[in-house]
Amino acid sequence: MERYGINLTDFTTEELIQMVDLILKMNYSGELKFDRNNNILSIHSKDKNKSLIILTMLLSLYFINLKYEIDITPKISEISYKITIDTFHIKIF
Repeated sequence: MERYGINLTDFTTEELIQMVDLILKMNYSGELKFDRNNNILSIHSKDKNKSLIILTMLLSLYFINLKYEIDITPKISEISYKITIDTFHIKIF
């Protein structure tokens, strides 16, 4: 993304969460929720025709870049290209 002039470290966590939530609302009929008590981001879409993998990876890489460990459910590597998942959860450690 830096190649296109976008550096994720230029955004605060709140700004990134707000931006992704807005993208989900505008393009996916979805939302992003952050459970602060359990440090879990839930990325949800009502549009079954659009994949959430790119937004999930964007958020995951942001936290990995900040030296956090994460766990994504369901595992992206286990998803068939024919299946569209409507919700991903990112646990931040």
